[in-house]
Amino acid sequence: LAAAREGGSNGGLRPLSRAWPALDAARGLAAHVTAAGLDQLTVQHVMVVLALANDAEHSAGWSQWFMSLKDYLFVSLADEAVAPISAQALALLCQALREDAVEAFPTLGSALRMVFPGAPEACQRATLDMLARVRDSGPPFPDALRALTQSLPPELAQTELGHFIAESM
Repeated sequence: LAAAREGGSNGGLRPLSRAWPALDAARGLAAHVTAAGLDQLTVQHVMVVLALANDAEHSAGWSQWFMSLKDYLFVSLADEAVAPISAQALALLCQALREDAVEAFPTLGSALRMVFPGAPEACQRATLDMLARVRDSGPPFPDALRALTQSLPPELAQTELGHFIAESM
């Protein structure tokens, strides 16, 4: 995806979010990922998601888009190559979508089981940072995260996720 040309100190490129409506670009990305039958998102895909997440808003269109890619987005937390970027994008998307994002928390629960305890430490750190950012953004997240964590297997209590839960819930 390329930005449109415009004069300026950045070589004439406008930010992607100003070149195209962000939701249209997000839908294009989702169509590409689906049509390509990808198993996971690449670094480039996740970077585009992060750029677009800055413009996400609580709307039916953004919520539908998020639900269409939630599996890819949450599973990417277990991929060391993209986890830090994915975590940033997911925090922004959850903060924008609020209650609509909570509907995807069962998928987040599955991703947490993948990340803890088996994923690389960088994935675990990024995931914990994302959870903290989401929790700290206020309702509806503290209660939704509490309910989610109560459904996790007891063996996760001995992981960094378990310590995070014990300290923050």
